[in-house]
Amino acid sequence: MVSKLTSSEKALLQLLLASTTYRPMTVLAKQIGYSKRSAYYFMNSLSKKLLKLHITPPRNVRGQGYYLTSKSKIAVRKLLQQDQAKFIYHQKLPANRRLNLILLALFANSPHVTIKNLTKIAHVTRNSTVNDLNKLKTILARKHILLRADHNGHRLEGDELTIRNYIQDRFAEMAKEFDWLAAQANPIALIDVKEIQSINLVVNDWLHFVERKQSRSFTDDAIRKLELFYAFILRRILADHVLHVNSFPQPLSNRHELLNQPEFSLASNFLVQFGIAVADSEVEIFYLESLLLSGQLNAVDTKNQTTIKENVMAATKQVITNFKKLAGIHFHNEDQLADELYVHLISTYYRVKYNRQYHEGMADSIKANYFNIYIYTKMAIRPFVQLNQQPLNESEISLIAIYFGSQIYYENTQTPRALLVCSTGIGTSRLLKSQLEANFPDLQLIGPITKRDYNLQTKVNADVVLSTIPLKRHNQDVIVVHPILNHQELDALRKRLVVQGVIRSHVSTDRLSALLDVISDNTKIINQSALINGIKEVLTFSAKSSVNHKKRYQPLLSELINKKTIQFASANAVDWQHAIALAAKPLQEEGKINQNYIDAMITNVKQNGPYINIGDKVAFAHARPEKGVKQLGMSFLRLDQAIDLINPQHPIQLIFVLAAVDDHSHLRALSELATMLGDQQRLNALLAATTAQQVEAIILEGEK
Repeated sequence: MVSKLTSSEKALLQLLLASTTYRPMTVLAKQIGYSKRSAYYFMNSLSKKLLKLHITPPRNVRGQGYYLTSKSKIAVRKLLQQDQAKFIYHQKLPANRRLNLILLALFANSPHVTIKNLTKIAHVTRNSTVNDLNKLKTILARKHILLRADHNGHRLEGDELTIRNYIQDRFAEMAKEFDWLAAQANPIALIDVKEIQSINLVVNDWLHFVERKQSRSFTDDAIRKLELFYAFILRRILADHVLHVNSFPQPLSNRHELLNQPEFSLASNFLVQFGIAVADSEVEIFYLESLLLSGQLNAVDTKNQTTIKENVMAATKQVITNFKKLAGIHFHNEDQLADELYVHLISTYYRVKYNRQYHEGMADSIKANYFNIYIYTKMAIRPFVQLNQQPLNESEISLIAIYFGSQIYYENTQTPRALLVCSTGIGTSRLLKSQLEANFPDLQLIGPITKRDYNLQTKVNADVVLSTIPLKRHNQDVIVVHPILNHQELDALRKRLVVQGVIRSHVSTDRLSALLDVISDNTKIINQSALINGIKEVLTFSAKSSVNHKKRYQPLLSELINKKTIQFASANAVDWQHAIALAAKPLQEEGKINQNYIDAMITNVKQNGPYINIGDKVAFAHARPEKGVKQLGMSFLRLDQAIDLINPQHPIQLIFVLAAVDDHSHLRALSELATMLGDQQRLNALLAATTAQQVEAIILEGEK
């Protein structure tokens, strides 16, 4: 019966066998390389054939997709087992996979890259294979790589470094095709899979030796990429496809740094294992060493500090500081974030330095789902960018943004903990704990413990201490509570926990800002922080709003920065405080901000340093909405020459002012601004602009 199943029906079965979740028809159709309509036809035909064999066909859950029951999977595996090898080759490969497979074979310097073999393994027509090769030839030509053909087959020609760089950018997807080839029962001789796998084993052992030697730990993904890419590079070196002398690294001044790294001798010894004369292969040692340094890490030795590590650590801390100020947030566990981000940025430093930035990141997904985090990250990373004086691409920025996003998510979902200290009997302790659990379900209670146990501790592993008796403070605040709490006492405790940030208030930022606006317009605020805490106390018990507020309109940058908000001024007798005040003047005149907001922007810099210097000669002044913002706005000031922002190390000539009313309505304009400042040509044009019309034209250029 299995021979009567078509290749498309077998492909559907194999996909459903491998799946542990529902598979929508749109996904199944794409994976087998057919239209959705055709896939439905194959599914109906397959179901009828399985029913005749008394096997429950794939079931469809409305809105979710198809799946096979456990019993059906057992029966289908037996059914396909006798024809497994035949099935694999009858799976039609989509066009993008066919191109990756061809590239992989070409990069492996395979002598079997022929139209016949490619047609057979991809299960397509000869015309399709010819079209694939022509398409690939055009793509490669744009990268100055030639795809040559003769009676022996096809091969790559061109500068070896150019070929390697092009392949490395796409290697993550190409590696999947190698795994697919390796899984075949009787693979067509397109690539010598067994030889590559043998080299992989040697490389894997060597990488683990490097980890032990250097007290570092690569991620599993990095190990897999390195071992496979090293294997292909070794094949090319052994086939005399080597780098030209002095072609790597660029600039050649980077050689001194690579020579002094311990990884140089490790890479050298690696080549010796394969009988390659290192005396003639220094450029290849540099190349392999740079791959090693660029591999993503899980952990790194913090004892043996180098200048590079110290610089990356300093940049990491400054990036986190910048992010906090730009996003207006505070991290409770900043040390953990700094440690994890530092490990990531160590390898990022080398990827940027040696032109190995990731291209297979999740930029689109991050920007779509966490746009504000992505934008703040993009604006905060300048201290790290300055280490190599090279911009980061969107994939690398997204990977950094993930660290901030995960930390924010972790802290927002982290259950707050309270240590309970009780001097009364067991019964009273249980009653108090029960009351607290019932009224504070999101608060994890530890204990109760006695006063003696508490005094033996030097550090409290909780966010707050709740005690029935006064205690000496260790590292967390102590709140004294009555053993049996009435409603008023519970209310008071809730307020206290909210004010101290142990549990979250239901008061929205927008609502709090609006109240502060009303108050500041009608009276003089003596202590704003105390006022904010007071408002939180009063409104803590308001019911959560059941109204879903509509997302505010997000204006374009050109709608906010225009001839009304663009200014030019002389830098003579102007310091950075006056520059910020002058830049904000149009917004103040339009009634969008008050003087308090200008003062707050200046105070931020005095207290936190020159973090608003987000680009070359660029300052981005801002403060929290509650400091005096009436309406969303942005303004721009260009000085005729740069001035110092606090110190000569931070010159600024372009000053942007943001007056945000919430956390999202300004993000579209902010995204445009970040993109514009990341374009050196447009930034230079802004620095040279002398009229508002020129500035408007530069902004509009990015909105076409």
